[in-house]
Amino acid sequence: MTIKVVVLHPHTGGNKMWEHLKTNWKLYGDMGLVITIYRNFSYEMLEIIQPDVIILGDCAGAPYQFTEQEFESIEMYMNEGINKHIIGTYATFYHQEGPFNRLHIYDNRRLCTLFGIEKGLVLTTRRIEGEITYINSDKTILWKNIPLPYKSNGYTSSQVPLHELKWIDETGKLIGCSKDTKILAQSENGGCVILERKTERMSSLFISHMPEYESVKKDFVDCQFLYNCILYLVQHNYHSSLTLICLNEINKHSVPIRELNSLPQPLIELKKKLERNKKNITYQSNP
Repeated sequence: MTIKVVVLHPHTGGNKMWEHLKTNWKLYGDMGLVITIYRNFSYEMLEIIQPDVIILGDCAGAPYQFTEQEFESIEMYMNEGINKHIIGTYATFYHQEGPFNRLHIYDNRRLCTLFGIEKGLVLTTRRIEGEITYINSDKTILWKNIPLPYKSNGYTSSQVPLHELKWIDETGKLIGCSKDTKILAQSENGGCVILERKTERMSSLFISHMPEYESVKKDFVDCQFLYNCILYLVQHNYHSSLTLICLNEINKHSVPIRELNSLPQPLIELKKKLERNKKNITYQSNP
């Protein structure tokens, strides 16, 4: 069984990482990855490929600003059906470069809401002194085969809210995020975070630094981490698989699904997806 991953407009400094994971995923776990990088894409293309996970790797910092059509393609794909997942790293949302009188701005904040971040939040990037070290509390698959605390060899900067230059205030509250956004890990001063958002249709991870940047040549801890991130999101599909079992039982022992007018819309869409692609709907809960 494999997980289909699509990487859209990544920073060139991360390409080696994605190519490495594409051909060497067996070094990091048993679940196979099929990874494809795209510079040009459309909603129709995403519908045909049906990726389990979309990755936005430092897109604004690439530098690249998505077109209106590309924004719509990502939003439409992520908000339809179920079991959709997305990962963003570092300056996915906002980047500016050049002298003051010729400043170039790349603004992808329209996608912030997919990650539980306010799209109007003013963002910048901040240099992190020393190693980027994450403090984590939950024992999840994110940290499988990773020495703790997780010390990244990636790019030593973080995308942060402009005015506070960190994601967590003095009370421990997240800055500029919705209530359903959860901190999975953070650096000691809150300058770096790993954020999770889950809904009944999708889940997301935002990693505020860039673990994929030129880190393949080091000790591979970031390769393991990114592999784990993909599995962490896809394991949420397990709950949908249980729902499928219930749907199958309803089909066998009760009235046909088409007659259940009161069936919730997510379950109707779930049944449609099952009929379209039964082989790819279930995943292990603990790979």
